Amino acid sequence: MKEPTARATVAYGRLPPATCSLERSDDRPNVGKILEAAIVVIARFGYHGTSIRDIAKAAEISPGTIYNHFESKHELLVAIISRGRASLLEATEQALFETPKHPAAQFRAIVGDHVRRHATYPLESLIGNSELWSLDRTSRRLVVSLRDGQQRMFERVVSDGISQGSFPIDGPIEAANHRAVSASCFGPRRIQGAGSRLGSTRPQGASR
Repeated sequence: MKEPTARATVAYGRLPPATCSLERSDDRPNVGKILEAAIVVIARFGYHGTSIRDIAKAAEISPGTIYNHFESKHELLVAIISRGRASLLEATEQALFETPKHPAAQFRAIVGDHVRRHATYPLESLIGNSELWSLDRTSRRLVVSLRDGQQRMFERVVSDGISQGSFPIDGPIEAANHRAVSASCFGPRRIQGAGSRLGSTRPQGASR
């Protein structure tokens, strides 16, 4: 897992450190910096409350530099959410590959990895859950397909555990409880209200 970095600087009050797992080895220069800045600002003000100028200010670059890499703010959001979901899917596949083929061990591994990644990259997770409905229909279908692919892995492990007796089941309630752990890892769960974000007050003079 890529170590968190903290390159984005934002003069918008107190924020968690800017962490980003989305940068790729083949990205052009400045893409990682743009993604980190966008994650921080969108997590604070929401997609619709954020402008390209806000992101450029946070990244300490010009708006034109952002447009050299992303055609629009929407394309930037697509990159954040789709890369995040693809990363989660890959991590689940890797956890299953590295874990002995025993449902209980596999379940601990994939749930533990899922929770750790959300705890390590909380701003990415916030955006992935709260801004799904800001994507256009085509992009949303892509992200949902990635999410569903990961969820099917969780459900397969639970089903295998029940059928093999690794998860003792006395009735439908116990079966539902095991599946509820899996389902709770997935959304989308829309975050309601401005107070649900990392701050609700835009700094005086900030651009929209």
